[in-house]
Amino acid sequence: MANHLQLPQRTSESDGPIKAFLRQMTLADFLFILAIATKPLYLRKSGSLQVSDILFVLVFALQVFRRPAITQTRRENSWLSVFMICLLYQFCVNAFWSLRLQEQLLDNSTALLKNNLFYVFNFIVCITILQLRSIRGFSYTLKLYLVGTAASVAIALIGVLANPGSGIRTSGSFNNPNQLGYFCIISLTVVTFFAKEIKPSIRLILVAAAVTLSIFSMSKASIVASAILLFAYFLNSRDRVGPAKLFSVLAAIIAVAALIYILMYANWKFLLRESVIINLRKRLGALTTENDSGLGLGRGYDRIREIGFWNLVGVGEGAYSRFEVMTNKEVHSLFASFIVSYGFVGLFLLGWLTFIPLFKNKRYFRSLLCFAGILAYCVTHNGVRNTLFWALLAMLMIRPDLSEEPGGIQRQSG
Repeated sequence: MANHLQLPQRTSESDGPIKAFLRQMTLADFLFILAIATKPLYLRKSGSLQVSDILFVLVFALQVFRRPAITQTRRENSWLSVFMICLLYQFCVNAFWSLRLQEQLLDNSTALLKNNLFYVFNFIVCITILQLRSIRGFSYTLKLYLVGTAASVAIALIGVLANPGSGIRTSGSFNNPNQLGYFCIISLTVVTFFAKEIKPSIRLILVAAAVTLSIFSMSKASIVASAILLFAYFLNSRDRVGPAKLFSVLAAIIAVAALIYILMYANWKFLLRESVIINLRKRLGALTTENDSGLGLGRGYDRIREIGFWNLVGVGEGAYSRFEVMTNKEVHSLFASFIVSYGFVGLFLLGWLTFIPLFKNKRYFRSLLCFAGILAYCVTHNGVRNTLFWALLAMLMIRPDLSEEPGGIQRQSG
């Protein structure tokens, strides 16, 4: 009988780490790396299938239909059960409002049902990652994931250099700057959660590249969330204790304060000649004065008050022409959007779905610090449909328990 927890194949002792890694790779492994790596490539309009999505479907087909069944822990089974309950609840809410709005002759009412597909697809992505771990083991799956993440940052950077744009904000290979900004936050979050498994030099390069891309996106939410996350990363330095940790925190505060002062206020001639610095100062200087800065009307939180009693169960996701607040637009917040679409019931299910993998090893403070960037960003943007968000949750879900978790990526033997 096949072992569902099959480990990577033996490699020659003379092989270097890179050659050994490549020798173990299967077609599904390679496609998984490509699926993560090509996420920055948006060749069609937002909401359509992209290259990365097609690759994830291919990996799913190879892993699920041609390999053994998934080997799951009890906690993973609970997580998938909550996920399915959430999907069923969303479908029921959207189906109810789709039928109700059709009676009002609202042309775009059927779009509510289409929104279910985003969450179903991301459920499939999570299943794919659990299946990959089941066949290849956690350490090898993590290697694939981190290689794909590093490659995706490189592709995003190439996209920005090749397509810097002509305006203040840059999209690169994405469809809009906010997508680039959110990609940076997720990439930084991956680095903070799996910092111990990434070489310090590579870690520094990834952080520098992600921060640079965030600045080029000129996304205020991304820049602020990046600063919050990097500060949280220093607070979370597990390899330092006592006076050493206190010193690192103080050094982080001083370094961040100095960097902010230089970027925003220093009158150095070479800085004043850089258009990126000039635009950055304009964007951050208008942080609280632009029309979209207010949470109520600017980001759409007032829609929660508009729907009244329906806050409990939600009014479905889509058909935005029926609202007076931000008519014809989606609310620019994950939290407000989920309350409006699926009510406090839906928000509770989403929170439950998120916190099961996040707090798997009961590292509540550390997990919140690592997730601080995403939480901060989603106050003013809706990033719940992004596949990389769900891929990260799946990777956190398959982490070994504390008693089994290694200090870093370790070679597995047959």
